[in-house]
Amino acid sequence: TFRHLREIGKVASGPFPFDFNVRQSILSTALLEDRRDNLIQPTRGRFWNVTFQYVPEALGSTLTSARLYGQLFYFFPLGHDLVWASSYRAGIASGFGQELIREDRFLAGGATTVRGFARNGLSPTVRGGAGVVIYNQELRFPLYRWFQGVVFYDAGNVFLETEDFRPFDLRHNAGAGLRLVLPFGLLRLDWARLLDPLPDETTSRFWFSLNHAF
Repeated sequence: TFRHLREIGKVASGPFPFDFNVRQSILSTALLEDRRDNLIQPTRGRFWNVTFQYVPEALGSTLTSARLYGQLFYFFPLGHDLVWASSYRAGIASGFGQELIREDRFLAGGATTVRGFARNGLSPTVRGGAGVVIYNQELRFPLYRWFQGVVFYDAGNVFLETEDFRPFDLRHNAGAGLRLVLPFGLLRLDWARLLDPLPDETTSRFWFSLNHAF
């Protein structure tokens, strides 16, 4: 893949604008397996994929970088229409001493990752970080006809630089949700509360979205 990125803006600490151009020649590969019994409403099986991306200067790229990202979703039936759903996601990127651009960094926080934080609010800066870890656990159960309930636990973090990567240095939340199952998918309402809030942080959030978080 070849892409040309141009970022124009203004540094908050100064009066002068910037104009940043980057060319990338991207070599990438992926492995995946999908054994879920249903794409929208899985009750058993697993899905996993691993992607690797390398951007060499030798092919005309402005900067060299590498990025590795993997995820595993697992669904286990417990009987009586109960389903235990698990998600594990992790990624790391490196610019080999050069600048790592925003498009190659990771973001987290929001309706599909760690629901106790605003969208991308778990990231150390708006540009994201060089590493990410996200764990999700959900118990899904029927309520009445087209309605389902969920209780969940999320944990994760985004690390600014590669050397900061610590897979067990995480932020945590727990919550509950309601699902309305429709022929074309499902509507999702979640409420999440931070288990380790810092001073001045919003301690709980509601999310309304389509389909499951994972």
